[in-house]
Amino acid sequence: MTQKLIFIAGSPSGTSRSTRLLRGVADRLERAGIATQGYSFRDFNADKLLNADGNDVAISRFVDDVKVSAGIVVSTPVYKATYAGSLKVVLDVIPPDALVGKVALGIATARIAEHLEGTGKALGAVFDFFRIGQQLKPRLLRDEIVFGDINAQNLSAEADSILDEAARELAHALR
Repeated sequence: MTQKLIFIAGSPSGTSRSTRLLRGVADRLERAGIATQGYSFRDFNADKLLNADGNDVAISRFVDDVKVSAGIVVSTPVYKATYAGSLKVVLDVIPPDALVGKVALGIATARIAEHLEGTGKALGAVFDFFRIGQQLKPRLLRDEIVFGDINAQNLSAEADSILDEAARELAHALR
């Protein structure tokens, strides 16, 4: 039986650093033969999402995917010293018992390093609410670590190494 992980991009931007990191982990797992399914705030009708409309086809499909998944990986930019509101509204439609005993990883990027620790704790509190069975160490990266150079297009060697480690830990957790 193939185990699938759900990946949730918390940035309202499709080109954010946090989304790029999330995709990097998913790509590594897919190359290792682990199925992934990605979602973001942009995949839903905002009004239906904000109202947690369980009759909406996209929301219903997402919830069904989460329920049968082996776990979730979420990414977020840090806004006002915590995770993005767009991530919050996506997480809010997940039933409280949908992730019990599963694996979870949080990824966050921030311009201000001091905000990362609080965001890691906030994601941990969300995972605790869902009674996640195995919370992997969050990957919390300052913006300048992601690309190394503000004008760079490729991930830095440090970011690549962090993603490699996260993918290995996730693969190991699924065994």
